[in-house]
Amino acid sequence: MPTTQAEWNAFAATTAQKAQQLAEKVEQGERNRAEQTEQIKRMADDLRTVRQELAEAKAKAADPLATLGGTDRELVQRFVDTDGKVFLRGHEGGASERFRSDSPGLLASQPVNDVHRDLIDATEQLYVLSVARHGRDAFDHRGQGYRLDVVKGEKAAWDRVQRAWSRMPAPIRRAWDSQNGNGGEFIPEPLLASPMWQVEAYDPDGLLGLFETITINSESVELPVGTAYPFPYKGGGAVGDNPAALAKSSVDTDKLTLTASPMYSMVLVHEDAAADSIVAAFPFIRSAISMSLAMGRRLCIMNGDTAASHQDDLANWDLRGYFGAVDAGSIDYRRTFKGLRAMALDDSNGVDRSTHSLTTLFADINAVGGPRSVPQDMPVITSPEGYLTNFVNLSGIVSANDYGNRAPIASGEVASIAGHPILMTDAMPADLNASGVYDNSTTNLTGYVVFNRRMFRNVMRAGATVALQNDITIGGTYLRARQRVGFKDMTKSSDKAVRYAYNMSK
Repeated sequence: MPTTQAEWNAFAATTAQKAQQLAEKVEQGERNRAEQTEQIKRMADDLRTVRQELAEAKAKAADPLATLGGTDRELVQRFVDTDGKVFLRGHEGGASERFRSDSPGLLASQPVNDVHRDLIDATEQLYVLSVARHGRDAFDHRGQGYRLDVVKGEKAAWDRVQRAWSRMPAPIRRAWDSQNGNGGEFIPEPLLASPMWQVEAYDPDGLLGLFETITINSESVELPVGTAYPFPYKGGGAVGDNPAALAKSSVDTDKLTLTASPMYSMVLVHEDAAADSIVAAFPFIRSAISMSLAMGRRLCIMNGDTAASHQDDLANWDLRGYFGAVDAGSIDYRRTFKGLRAMALDDSNGVDRSTHSLTTLFADINAVGGPRSVPQDMPVITSPEGYLTNFVNLSGIVSANDYGNRAPIASGEVASIAGHPILMTDAMPADLNASGVYDNSTTNLTGYVVFNRRMFRNVMRAGATVALQNDITIGGTYLRARQRVGFKDMTKSSDKAVRYAYNMSK
């Protein structure tokens, strides 16, 4: 221990220095502990982030759609089945593992996006070149699959297909590789895109769009329908210990047969033209034959008749001058299914309207039977000539320009009467006689029809395609667009579904 003042002073200074050093060490330890605690917290946060990312990665691995955008997701959902198969086309033809029965496939549908369109266009170009330049030599002995040594010789077209395929969503490519074991190469079947969506796209006056569509998967389907609804009763509480049983009734049923009959359009591309310009010309040719089918359907909806003796003189009737006066006999497109004019005349629901007024128009509207719909679902369909002559100046007619686009029916609608849309279409002829048919004699009259559009259905069989076939005996390639279509009145037999007013000036 110190004994002198000097020693005590020295001892005090030394002790103070040690205390200061100790305090600094304690303070440093506190800072280190705080830093360690903060570091531990950061590590815990990082761990939680990593675990969350891991969970998300596992979820995405389990759900191949999780990383896809809207249109790519739609492609996968529409064309890859739950068992991992990629469907290339509808149910007509092709290898069974590559087609489906409920809808067109990847190469037979309206393009979902630009990537899809590029694949369809590239596949079509490969097919067109293979058929036009090599004919049957482009396919195997069964005529079903490509001979790869031949089609790969069309290097530019083949490479374009592979480039387009490489841009398809990964789940589609993986499903294809797993399904076919092609190691990344895309080898489509010999097919072209369906003309169905091109046909639907041509509807300038909205006639096709008036009717809902039923798609069937065979040539003919029987559909059960009700002919009478069950009777409703007033209900009440039970009375006594043995109350009377509730009244019952039944649903009377019948059946309708839905039929889709073939309609086709075919052209010949000559060999010299095919060699030089078939690829460039093909989009125009396909558009032309698709429009031809669309026009055929529209004209048949109004003028079709399935009777052995057609109501009109078809052999001499060049309707609107669209296709020429061709005596096609039993295969005339206007025999594919029964149209509105024939339905009305067969049901004795046609009427001479040489005298036309607001009163007679309402009488014709009231002559349509069956469950009545709202006025917007009971249109009046006439020819352009008939509209300008018989409707424009009729009392009570309101121009579409005056009431605006407020109706469910917009395309082609020109006016309205008491809420009933008035549409004009070239499908309604303006060269009929006084009985409302074409006879190649009196050709200066027109008319109109009124119907409940909810009681009619377009019938469609999925899977229609454009096909090519090379024929060396004529030195050319046939190109054919084919679809199966129908048109059906869904009302019961005792109802008159459509009214036809004829003998009207144009």
